[in-house]
Amino acid sequence: MIRAALTNRALVIGLALSLIFVGAALISFIWVPQDVGAMDIPNKMKPPSAAHPLGTDHFGRDILSMIMVGARTSIAVAVVAVVIGMGLGVPLGLAAAARRLRDAGFDGRVLVVTTQGGAIDAADMAKSPIHSINFGPAMAPLAGRTYAQADSGADTAIIADTGGTTFDVSLVRGGRIPWTRETWIGQPYRGHMTGFPAVDVKSIGAGGGSIAWVDEGGLLHIGPQSAGAVPGPVCYGKGGVEPTVTDASVVLGWIDPDFFLGGSMSLDRDSPAQAIQSYVGDKLGFGLHEAAAAILSVATENMIHAIEDITVNQGIDPRGAVLIGGGGAAGLN
Repeated sequence: MIRAALTNRALVIGLALSLIFVGAALISFIWVPQDVGAMDIPNKMKPPSAAHPLGTDHFGRDILSMIMVGARTSIAVAVVAVVIGMGLGVPLGLAAAARRLRDAGFDGRVLVVTTQGGAIDAADMAKSPIHSINFGPAMAPLAGRTYAQADSGADTAIIADTGGTTFDVSLVRGGRIPWTRETWIGQPYRGHMTGFPAVDVKSIGAGGGSIAWVDEGGLLHIGPQSAGAVPGPVCYGKGGVEPTVTDASVVLGWIDPDFFLGGSMSLDRDSPAQAIQSYVGDKLGFGLHEAAAAILSVATENMIHAIEDITVNQGIDPRGAVLIGGGGAAGLN
């Protein structure tokens, strides 16, 4: 439904994208202050309060403006492109979901989670799609805190959410949900920072669909490329050719190919073995099972380093924390 709607609007999108650079040039000089010294930032830096847990909006906008000076055009291009993409995609997706629910007999409110770890009506999300940036992983720390307190009474928890594309990890310390304004569109430090407040979650490419590959120097890597849901891992039999973490799990017997998704989907056994041997084993001089084990070993090490980044590297001893695992690929590492 969404793809069909977007296809019907292809002409409009094409015309809009052709105006991006013109709009970017105007936005970069109208929106961003030319004189950083004239922004009077100290007078606008309000402390956090109940109404504004991360400070006032003026504070966030002024800090973001400082970051954008010197890169006005690239930031403006990103903002215009994201506004166009989200402005079309999010409302269309929410409208389709709400319509299907109504057709199924649901007459209640349709709520959508936000990047701040809350929930708003779908209609409000359609009007302000910026709340949907990275909104999926934002709920994991809230759920993890609840489970940790209910199960052991612990107020410090490491929440590990292993999905199909990424491994998302966060730290709840003293019962507090971590917050940040370093919300990125694209890869951190390579994409664009929005400055929008969000639940602080660190993501790396170590999900079930993360692709295993060997570089020219003979080193094995996992991600950040992902097979996604389509075509998905090789074992799905939908056109994927590069081996993934899920494929390695099938080869090693960690996933039962005859009882995947509760038996609703069967997986191919032979194709992932051939892909792993061709793309990894032959290049490293490993046998099939040794190559599959190496894929999962590297993925696990990447996860450990991600946990270290939010604990040990910040002077926090993780031994006193409860580890909460979740996500579709949880338990494989």
